[in-house]
Amino acid sequence: MFELINNKLNNKVKVIHFDELNDLKPIDEGGFGSIIKATWSKTNNYVACKKLINTSRFKCDDDKLSAFIYELKIQLHLNYSNRIIRFLGISQDIITEHTNNSDPDSKVGNSIQLDAYDELD
Repeated sequence: MFELINNKLNNKVKVIHFDELNDLKPIDEGGFGSIIKATWSKTNNYVACKKLINTSRFKCDDDKLSAFIYELKIQLHLNYSNRIIRFLGISQDIITEHTNNSDPDSKVGNSIQLDAYDELD
């Protein structure tokens, strides 16, 4: 799955080894799986890990895979902004910045509108 995601994201993905993550705590369920809070030993910062479930469905469900890749493309495209939860890398799970706010979407608010999927390619 890593190779497929990395290829779709034009090889812009950093690898974060799962053994670099400490104090893992489940915090929520998302559309693609569970979300886990952890401490990244390299930076000693909190991160959020998106743990994918049922990835076998992604291989046969192009809509789900496309939606997931699209979400990652948005995060990579807007990684420069302090108003966006930054995409940090991928392990067996997706690693993003952690926000103390319980609603990750609130960091974005209504201030950003993306009109076309193709703009992120």
